[in-house]
Amino acid sequence: MYLQDGWLCCPVNLTEHYSGFPGVVHGGIQATVLDEVMAWCIFSVLQKVGVTVDLQVRYNKPLKTDTPYLARARVIKTIKPRLIELYGEIAAADTVYSKARAHYYALPHEKAKNLLGEDVDVSQFTVQLRDPTA
Repeated sequence: MYLQDGWLCCPVNLTEHYSGFPGVVHGGIQATVLDEVMAWCIFSVLQKVGVTVDLQVRYNKPLKTDTPYLARARVIKTIKPRLIELYGEIAAADTVYSKARAHYYALPHEKAKNLLGEDVDVSQFTVQLRDPTA
């Protein structure tokens, strides 16, 4: 994963093991990838632990198995101090294959510590800016 221009980016290449129909990644797997990349965006960009409140996915084109794609997410806005709206997509070149909007609830620090463990520092989830070609 890496940060680039306000996006948290994660290259993905899902095998046939994740197919619904032969050669096509199951929609539930795509939703999971989108949910996960948006959650990591909260960790990395806002240094908060967020849990999904709602997730709306739109499937534009079949996502083929064994094909490289880029899953990426960005924060759209903070609606309330603990309610955050995000956008995520799975794309290749200029084509967006699936996209999602979601709201996440940012856990208070004590709840995050209870969930992740006492010695876990949320700042450890920060993804460093790096050259994606490296």
